[in-house]
Amino acid sequence: MRKHISLLLVLKAMKKLGEAPISTIQKEAGVPNYYTVKQILSDLKEIGITEERYEPGPPGKYVYYLTDKGRKAAELAEELLEILEE
Repeated sequence: MRKHISLLLVLKAMKKLGEAPISTIQKEAGVPNYYTVKQILSDLKEIGITEERYEPGPPGKYVYYLTDKGRKAAELAEELLEILEE
């Protein structure tokens, strides 16, 4: 799967989930490679689209969520995916 489509799918999944660990986002997005999702989330965090928060365990985990800017980006991602499906 191409990375730019995976990016759109991750944004759409995050909009639906609200906040979630990488594995849940990966499953919801349908992206087969965990490390692709991890890299996308890292890139999105760098530009202020996502944030992460550590939730102590056991087991401890990081959860990711959209910022205000990210929610706007997720809306656009959904629109682009709809266009691509036509």
